[in-house]
Amino acid sequence: GEGTDRNGSPLLLPGAIERNDADIRLVGVGASIPQLTDPVGNITLNTNMLQIISGATLTTNTDFTNSGNLFVGNADQTVPNPSVFTVAGDFATDFWIRMYMGGSVADGRYGRIDVAGTATLGGTLDFIFFNGYTPPRSESYDLITYTSQSGNFASGGGVPAGFDIFVDPET
Repeated sequence: GEGTDRNGSPLLLPGAIERNDADIRLVGVGASIPQLTDPVGNITLNTNMLQIISGATLTTNTDFTNSGNLFVGNADQTVPNPSVFTVAGDFATDFWIRMYMGGSVADGRYGRIDVAGTATLGGTLDFIFFNGYTPPRSESYDLITYTSQSGNFASGGGVPAGFDIFVDPET
């Protein structure tokens, strides 16, 4: 099945969602699906598609593993908030993360993943730039923050010519 929540309207589903094998899209500031962060059981595994976009936020109560497509970012020119995925424990990815970039850090039109524990990186990190946006060479984004890190992305794409992606173990 597919669940979409737009612009602050909670989508209520029966029971907690611990594993996502469907397409879940959180779109817009205030978008929520309470069953993703239920204290009894919250989302810990994504095997298909999880989108946190256009200023939406999602916070887990525990570790999270991405073995599917994870989209985080903001390309909506009317929303000056970053889309943020916060993981209260460890984060591991072995498939695909796509970051939507629609503006500068000051604009807030980008995505961020904040990890309270260890980030185990693998798979692909990809970027999609919207509305003709190309970051100035002086711009720096902390897209994934963590306490400690292991591994690295096997591949990446969508980076404008002249720019680099690097993992800073001090972040």
